[in-house]
Amino acid sequence: MNAFNRSLDRRLATLGIPPEVQQMLAQERIKLAGAEVPAGISAEIRATLKEVIALSFVDSFRLIMFIAVVLALASAIVALLMIKKSLNLSPDKKLNYLIPR
Repeated sequence: MNAFNRSLDRRLATLGIPPEVQQMLAQERIKLAGAEVPAGISAEIRATLKEVIALSFVDSFRLIMFIAVVLALASAIVALLMIKKSLNLSPDKKLNYLIPR
C-alpha cells in the first residue's frame, strides 16, 4: 500500500492536478487499482488519472515481486547451506550417491 501511495503521489505531483481532485482521489487510495476517478472532470484528465492509478499499481506490484524473488533466492541459499552442512560434505567429496548408475 505504501509503495502504491508513493508512486501515485509522485505521478500526481508531475501532473498538476487540482487539490480538490487530489482530495477526492485520497479517499479512493485504499482500493488500489480499483480506485475510481472522480466524476465531473474533463475526459482527458479522467483518462490520465486512470492511467496514473494503473501505473502506480504496476509499480507497487513490481516491488512486491522483486521482494518475493529476493526472499525465494535467500531461502534457496539457506536451504543449500543447511543441506550441505547436514550431509557434512567437504569440497573434495563427490555426491556419488546422487548419480544414477
